[in-house]
Amino acid sequence: MPTPEVNYPHQLNSTESIWIEGPYSSSTSYMFNCEHVVLIGAGIGITPYASALECLMYYFREQQTVCGKCRHVNYNHEAIQQRKLQKVDFIWVNRDVENFSWFLQLLNDFENEQLTYLETLRANNTTPKRYIDFHFYFTSLKSNNQGMIGYAPFDFAANIYENVSNRDILTKMRTKTILGRPQ
Repeated sequence: MPTPEVNYPHQLNSTESIWIEGPYSSSTSYMFNCEHVVLIGAGIGITPYASALECLMYYFREQQTVCGKCRHVNYNHEAIQQRKLQKVDFIWVNRDVENFSWFLQLLNDFENEQLTYLETLRANNTTPKRYIDFHFYFTSLKSNNQGMIGYAPFDFAANIYENVSNRDILTKMRTKTILGRPQ
C-alpha cells in the first residue's frame, strides 16, 4: 500500500517531501541503506539506538589506523566516503537528568571519535564533514529566552560551566543540551 506524501511548506522547499512509513520491523533495520537518518527517542525510549550507535562507532574504528611509532591516528577516508549512510541526526528528549546518565558514555565516546576523525580531515586539508550530530533536549526546565527570572541562576551557572570547561553542565559532553521541548 503506498504511503501518503506529507508536505510541510513552512519547513520544506516546494521540491522537498517527507515520506513516513512503518513501523515494519526494528527501528534501525534499514538504517544503513539510507544516506541521512534521523533517530528520535525520548527518555529511555532510545534504548534500541544503543546497538546501532555502537555499530556506527565500530565502523569508524574499523577504518582507523594508528602509527606504531608516533601513535598518530588516521582513517581510511575513501572507505568512509563510499558507505551509503553519510549523516545521522540523533535527537534525544528527556524530562529527567538521570535518563541522560546511563547512555552518555557511548555518546561521549562517539563524540570523541568524531572529533578525532574531523581532525584527520583538517590535517589532510579536506573539508571536515560531521557524520553525526547530537540534539539533546531537557524538558524539566524551560529556556530562559523569555526572560523568566526563575531559570536565570541555572542559565548563569550553565553558561559559566560551558565557557570554562567547553562541556555541557547536564551531560558533560561538548554538545549543548537545549532546555525545553523541540519546536
